[in-house]
This record gives sequence, C-alpha cells and structure tokens, in this order.
Amino acid sequence: MAFVLVDGLSVHYRIDGPADAPPLLLIHSLGTALEMWAPQAEALADAFRVISYDLRGHGLSEGTAGDYSLALLARYAVGLLDALGVERAHVAGVSLGGMIAQTLGIVHGRRVRSLVLGDTASLIGPKSNWDNRAATIRADGMASVVDMILGRWFTPDLIARSPAIARGFGAMLLRMPAEAYISASFAVRDGDTASGLAAIACPTLVLVGDQDVSTPPAAAEALVAAIAGARLTVITQAAHIPTVERPAEVTAAIRQFLAGL
Repeated sequence: MAFVLVDGLSVHYRIDGPADAPPLLLIHSLGTALEMWAPQAEALADAFRVISYDLRGHGLSEGTAGDYSLALLARYAVGLLDALGVERAHVAGVSLGGMIAQTLGIVHGRRVRSLVLGDTASLIGPKSNWDNRAATIRADGMASVVDMILGRWFTPDLIARSPAIARGFGAMLLRMPAEAYISASFAVRDGDTASGLAAIACPTLVLVGDQDVSTPPAAAEALVAAIAGARLTVITQAAHIPTVERPAEVTAAIRQFLAGL
C-alpha cells in the first residue's frame, strides 16, 4: 500500500513489476478503484512497471468538493507520474479512465508512449442521464443506482455465473461517498474530446466489449476513425468492464499491442 501527495491530496497507488521496465499507467472507471485492473497489473508486471491508482475521490484517494473535469483528472494523472519520477508512460484507461487517457494524449502528448482506450468514447451522454443519476443518488443514496450500474458494467451471464464478483463491485459502489461519485460523473457529463482526437499522435489501441451498452462498439469505431493509425479489438461476451469479465482476453490484447510497438 503506497500513497503520495498530488496537488495537496493523498493519492493511493500501487506499482507492480521491475523498476527499470517501461512504465504502464492504468486508469480505472467511474465508481471503481485500482482493483478493476488487478488481473492485468499482475500479468503484465513481467514486462512493465505497472502503475495503478485510485482516481480523485475513489478508493483510498482523497477527493475535493465540486465538479471534476477531464482536464483536472488528466493533470492529476500527470502529477502522479511526476511524483513517481516517470517522464513517459504507456497509458490504458477504461470508461472515464479512457476519457482521461484521451485527454492525456491530446493535452499531454509528450508524456504518453501509447494509448489503450477501453470501453470509452469521445462523448458519453446525453447530459440529462448524468443529471438524473445525480438527482437520484442525492435523493435516495448510492444503493438506489447499484443494480442499474452493475447491469451496465457486466453481462447478465457474469452476474449469474459469478455473483460474488458482481456483489463485490456493488459493495465498492456502496462504499463510495455519493458526492464523490457525482463530482467524478460530471467529468463524464461535461467531457467531449472529439475536437482534439486528431492531435493524438501515439500508437493507439481501442478495446470494447461486444455487449457494452454504455459505450457500444459503434463508439469505439468512431474513436478508431478519428485517431490516426488506431486499431480496434472487440472483446466478445463482455460488457462495460471487460478487464474483470474477460481478463485474459484483455491482457492478451494489451500485451500483443505493446509488444508490437
């Protein structure tokens, strides 16, 4: 367990793999924590210095009041790299983490060796969905949205086949302070990277679960079309968090992509 101060806030992070290996930064999705990437962090530590961390207000990382933005969360990631003495890293992110990764590629491109954009989009809307979700959480608490969110994160098959996993991620959501979730959700609501995607100059892999209803394969195809040289991998029998649902397939896709650079 490790912590470092970034912008005066305590950030919880973990490093797996040799200190002299190429750095790989893993950014989790809204409402989860660094454990979302655990299978990949363990497997890829044989070839990379894998850095995973809890986003602002998530897991064991401190948060702040008020709405977050993609620019803020990207600076937070850069601050972590600075604190760890990492000049450039491969960056992989899922959902909100993928939007942060896009922003890093657009705004902080010199810090990024390559991008893996998982189950994400340039715009995840409509905005009214996020406003309605925030209103529901404020009125009735996180418990009121857990089943709905789990139904987007995982396929019905995963929920039926591995109820312990689904319930564990449900418990993760329930433990998150409502306002912290809402603050981060508004970074998604207000985020739109479409106009900047052409500026991404690093090698890029886009991953998507074939049953993702939040950021469906069409959204992944749009990213591939907008980012020069980007390639697409579809993970079958997976919804919005294939790192958990199809860990071996995601790990293999990332390993193959990075090995070819």
